[in-house]
Order: sequence, then structure tokens, then C-alpha cells
Amino acid sequence: MAFTQSTSELMSMSIDDPLKIIIKDLDELYAAYMPFIRNGGILIPTTQNFKMGELLNVRLKIFGELAELSFLGKVIWKTPVKSENQKTCGIGIQFMKEDNGETKASIESHFDNNLKLKDQHL
Repeated sequence: MAFTQSTSELMSMSIDDPLKIIIKDLDELYAAYMPFIRNGGILIPTTQNFKMGELLNVRLKIFGELAELSFLGKVIWKTPVKSENQKTCGIGIQFMKEDNGETKASIESHFDNNLKLKDQHL
């Protein structure tokens, strides 16, 4: 997976001060998105130490979008710095039920739009 901390710009780390993430292209979005998590989720490469269950105020900027997505997420996954199999260290953030699927739908619309463009070129 080519998704690295340098390609996702992490700028701040507390619930009071939003965690800002920039997804620069479709490949990065595919690598980060976790549809298998209830309500959806996103993998964020970082070496920062977060606690399991910690709530984070997240601002997500996705390529091609004028507005940022803002949501409250919960840390549900941690891959430590010295993990096995050369896995990227980071955290998995679950979208909260209170989001009503808005963040998940916004992310998935990028995949749908890409598939529609590919179909037009066949």
C-alpha cells in the first residue's frame, strides 16, 4: 500500500483541535477507506499515539471537493510503528452512527463517479 503519512497531511491531534487529513487522489482514497467497518471508516497513517476508543474531531479534504467533510470518529484500530509484515503504522477511525452515513456516502460517491467514467470509455 503506497498510502503514507507524507501523502496524508496530519496537522493536529485532539478532539478540541480537529485532525486534518488530505486525500490527494483516488488510489489514496481506495487505500484509506474501510467499508467493512460498521458505519464505515478510514485508515490514517500516523506515528502519533492514540488510545483505542478515543474520539477525534476529523476534517477530511478529498480531492475534487470544494468543502471538507467534518465528522466525529472513534479510534478502533491501531497499527504500531514496529508492526510485522511492513504494514503502514496508523489508526483506523470509525464513522459514528450519528453521522447518518453522510461521510460514508460522500466517500463512496467518488468510487461510483470513477466507475461511471470508466464505463463511458469502454
